[in-house]
Amino acid sequence: MGVQAGRIPSMGKCLFAILAGGLAGLAGIAAAGARELPGDPVPGRALALEACVECHEIEPGEREGKLPDPPAFQNLADDPAMTVLALRVFLVTPHTNMPGLILTHAEIDDVIAYIHSLKDQ
Repeated sequence: MGVQAGRIPSMGKCLFAILAGGLAGLAGIAAAGARELPGDPVPGRALALEACVECHEIEPGEREGKLPDPPAFQNLADDPAMTVLALRVFLVTPHTNMPGLILTHAEIDDVIAYIHSLKDQ
């Protein structure tokens, strides 16, 4: 029982195809994890200037809040716990010392995109 000529290369090609497919799948998973943020930071900043600046510092690099409690947007951006989901939950949850701000889904996405655009500044 000898090995047939041509059988080994075809097994090698099959193994190569399996490995290449696996690597392509991993690349797809990595790309899905690195998706762009929802929303647009430009209208997010404009909305923050209109609705949030009275209590929050919203500009890049500003880390001291105007009032004792409201965090500066830069501090939110610097906090690894402030994921897209965490910010979304925060923005839709009523707070006693935060005005009853009602935002659309698109506005929430824009504010989140703006906050995340401040990372590493």
